[in-house]
Amino acid sequence: MCAFHRCTLVSVVVMTLIYGGSILAQAPDTLWTKAYGGADDDGARSVLQTIDGGYIVAGISYSFSATSDAYVIRTDSFGDSLWSRIYGGDSGDWVSGIVAAPGGGYVLSGGTYSYGQGRDDVYIIKIDEDGDTVWTKTYGTPLREQAGEIRHTPDGGYITAGITGLPPNAYDIYVIRMDSLGDSLWTRTYGGSSFEQANSIQLTADGGYVILATTNSFGAGNYDFYLLVTDSVGDTVWTKTYGGGNADWGRSVAQTPDGGYILAGYTNSFGAGSDDIYLVRTDAVGDTLWTRTYGGVDYDRASSLELAGTDYILVGWTMSFGAGSRDVYFMKLDSLGDTLWTKTYGGSAKD
Repeated sequence: MCAFHRCTLVSVVVMTLIYGGSILAQAPDTLWTKAYGGADDDGARSVLQTIDGGYIVAGISYSFSATSDAYVIRTDSFGDSLWSRIYGGDSGDWVSGIVAAPGGGYVLSGGTYSYGQGRDDVYIIKIDEDGDTVWTKTYGTPLREQAGEIRHTPDGGYITAGITGLPPNAYDIYVIRMDSLGDSLWTRTYGGSSFEQANSIQLTADGGYVILATTNSFGAGNYDFYLLVTDSVGDTVWTKTYGGGNADWGRSVAQTPDGGYILAGYTNSFGAGSDDIYLVRTDAVGDTLWTRTYGGVDYDRASSLELAGTDYILVGWTMSFGAGSRDVYFMKLDSLGDTLWTKTYGGSAKD
């Protein structure tokens, strides 16, 4: 059950940063850090800033039951906990994505062994502002299904992307489009004869969707970035792969103001080290405009990418730099991928 979360986890940590003078040249300073969790492993997968300036964090906890549970923490603007909740049943449950619900509350996406009809199933939970459950839904088959990111759609519904299939390699991309109550409007699978896993989904400017996945069915190497663009009902418009002869893993995608795409993940095909952060910039039809790698002689990976005007913010982790065996790695890049600044955060152990 580790496709969308690590099996070995540390306490949930939230960090807020403040930008100094010129955000183009000066890295942000840390305002505060907080850790949340119990006596066992607890990990965060997604975070949102709330309308009151606080935060809501979603992930997994092994501290509060005999197995794992979906774990949600709501804080104020200083990171002090307002409430925390666990969701799930007698078996393993977790959440990977969170989105604000129109009209208030939040919708979570992840996976469950406790409910549904298969080995594990997609788990969708709507909660109110106090963390009380409004409704839950499961989606799946007797195979394995899990959801990663979730987004809300212009009509008040939701869309999520993940996996369906059987381990270790027979996976396909699994997309579920839901209405405002979490009921399925349509589902789609995409992939080839081997392994595909969706890691990021976004709405496109024309009302369709862009999905960044990893593929072992197509492309040049062991694993490659797999970019799919669909229309509003999930029909494929085009697909592209990016990568080299070794493993390249896509993690996050965003549409750029010119209608192209920026893709972030990590590569073992290119760069300076064992794994390096891998950035691919494309035009509107997926043709490569440029690629960049970032990192040192050890492992460096990107987890998430956001647009900052025409620039890019990357967050991930590094074993090449910083204070410990693994540290948070935070970068700002300009529109051509040139580094504006980098920061690492962490202590002597894994962060």
